[in-house]
Amino acid sequence: MSALGRTLARGLDVQTGVTVTSLERLDAAQGGGWRVHSREGQSWEAPTLILNVPAPQLLALLATLDPGSPDPVPAALRGHASGEAARQAAQVTYDPCWAAGVILRQDVPAHWRALRPDHPVLEWIAREHTKRPDGAPPP
Repeated sequence: MSALGRTLARGLDVQTGVTVTSLERLDAAQGGGWRVHSREGQSWEAPTLILNVPAPQLLALLATLDPGSPDPVPAALRGHASGEAARQAAQVTYDPCWAAGVILRQDVPAHWRALRPDHPVLEWIAREHTKRPDGAPPP
């Protein structure tokens, strides 16, 4: 899930281990662009902002641009392609689910990498290490 972010971030100074809490659109007198604020008290400025997060997190961050507004599209994004993306994100719903990671002492003797069993509880089973190159051991 993070491959897109890693690809887009090549050659950039990336900060990890921080929680972004709010966004701020800078006006033209400030050079335009964006300011991002973190829970840890840090802030960064950039001319372009890419948000690669699940819809609920995206909407929470966008709401910081127009506090109290019921519209999922902040005024700063109205009429822009990003505004339509925000509107679409507001329509996303998630179904609750449980996920389990199981560490095995050895791989299971199977010829499948993943499957969808005909089972009332299990919907998806994947052998995690098969995401890596052939011959890579199970983690």
